[in-house]
Amino acid sequence: MDRRKRSWRTGLLGPLWAALQVIALFSLGAQIVLAQELPLELRVESDPPSPLVNQPWTFAILVNHPNPDEVSIQVPELPSSLVQERVRTETRLIPSSGAGNQRWTRVEYLFNPQRAELLTIPSFTITVQEREAHSPAVQIQFREPPSTLRRYDPRFRWQGPVPSIAQGEEALLILELADWDPLRELPSALFQGRSPRNAILSEARPQEAGEALYHYPIRVWALEGTVIQISPFSIQVQGFNLAIPGLNIPVLPPLEVQGSSEGEAEIIETGQEDLPPLVDILPFPDFRGQTLFFLQNELQRSLNGAKSLWEDGRRAEALAEIRRSERDRLSGPYLVELRREMEEILGLGYTENESWRPLGIPLFMWGIIIFLFLSALVLLLFFGPGQRTAKDRTGTKEWASYRRIVLWILAIVVTLIFLEEGLGNFSIHRRSAGNTAILERTLGYRVPDVKGAVNARFSEGQPVIIGDSRGDWCYAETPDGRSGWVARQAVITY
Repeated sequence: MDRRKRSWRTGLLGPLWAALQVIALFSLGAQIVLAQELPLELRVESDPPSPLVNQPWTFAILVNHPNPDEVSIQVPELPSSLVQERVRTETRLIPSSGAGNQRWTRVEYLFNPQRAELLTIPSFTITVQEREAHSPAVQIQFREPPSTLRRYDPRFRWQGPVPSIAQGEEALLILELADWDPLRELPSALFQGRSPRNAILSEARPQEAGEALYHYPIRVWALEGTVIQISPFSIQVQGFNLAIPGLNIPVLPPLEVQGSSEGEAEIIETGQEDLPPLVDILPFPDFRGQTLFFLQNELQRSLNGAKSLWEDGRRAEALAEIRRSERDRLSGPYLVELRREMEEILGLGYTENESWRPLGIPLFMWGIIIFLFLSALVLLLFFGPGQRTAKDRTGTKEWASYRRIVLWILAIVVTLIFLEEGLGNFSIHRRSAGNTAILERTLGYRVPDVKGAVNARFSEGQPVIIGDSRGDWCYAETPDGRSGWVARQAVITY
């Protein structure tokens, strides 16, 4: 009897272990869903509490989200006397109000203050999976070290965002020399003999821009190519080894602006640039890929819609249609090469692929759906009616109820997979409007006003992220870092 009991107990270990695994997987899925539904909670840390000039000071933001890759932080415009040295991202275990600890994401910024003054650190914008929060503004007093002489640590850096340049035009760059001893002679002729082959550099005399801060105006003329590359180099000056960082400047095709004064006035009023019709010059590229047989009809609908827009001269809308299909349809990965060919025809430079959300459902939800489908399939195979004998008639009603639950699970899974025009489009329209967009050919301004300085020129079909809106203006930013305020009528959201 003892051996039979031991065998019977040992035989139960396998099913118990499988049941624990299933419970753990369901708990993990539930935690993921709950983590996305929880409101964002932020904490701010700084060290040391009484920072000194020319000594490291850290400012950290903690977010109640366990995955650092899904946390995006937009840094506001900081005072020029606060020089950012590095950024470090990590995770921390933070005690929660309930039992146990929670894993938070911690983003730490290391600064080097240059002046003794009272500064206000503006709010940082934190975005996690379409949820947004703002950190509180912080006031901090920086003080001079007691009874010590100031030690200068000069360094070069490029000021502001990198502008794009059209071929045949010029742009102004500002190279900053920070923390330079005013009693020493300033270095000059930095770029003599260092101009790139496809550009001309003109260096003006340095100008004083603040205490121990100097600006070097650099004018760049774009000759040809798609990128002007300024290589990094080092110089020896007054006993210092100074490194000048490299810089890549996007070069746009030559602007084709109509010569009439009316056309130029329209550009100034609307912020957009007119193009002559290029329907015959820019044919729609052929799709040369292969797809699965059950996705051919869906793929063909996407191609027909985009081709019709392209041949009507609405090339930006055609590219937006392809990007929408690449993101939301099951056939999306097959459209990547076609979309790149369309962007190459329009003369676009660096762009990013769409994050695939088949049928408008995130990939982690697909994992839960597949898990439910496989679980129901396993339950039907191993616990179905075929496994019962004629003598075993007990539990018939319980099995009928159990079978109905399994069939409901299968029905839900099939509905989520095949109702693209229902659930898929509903999820698309539920996304935050204006997050991703395509631009018509337009100008980007530093302020939402046509009287402001032009910050960038965007080609037709340029993919952007829309970060803010003010009246008839939207703030757009490209994957390669170019940004500016553009007219709302030039934005095509998808």
